[in-house]
Amino acid sequence: MIHYLYKTTCLPNGKYYYGVHSERRSSDGYIGCGVCSDGTAINLKRKGVKSYFIDSVVKYGYNNFEKQIVAFFDNINDAFEVEELIVDENEVNNKKCMNIRLGGKG
Repeated sequence: MIHYLYKTTCLPNGKYYYGVHSERRSSDGYIGCGVCSDGTAINLKRKGVKSYFIDSVVKYGYNNFEKQIVAFFDNINDAFEVEELIVDENEVNNKKCMNIRLGGKG
């Protein structure tokens, strides 16, 4: 299993989202909040999932997002610890940041 901290940026507006993900393959297309395609973003929105990030993917399209891996980790807990350091109160209050809660929570 691969564990990593990532930053996904919406290319049209420069807004970004930090998250932690674990995957079995080297790239499963995941960009954040359960989204790995336009279809998953639309389905999550239809199911009533409230997320600024998902709304942005529906609005701008999956292909207008770029994911960068910040760091790899041996286990998920280490990834969440680093996310907690990055996605702090200042970051959540930053207008360019799409995270709506503090990092490290899973």
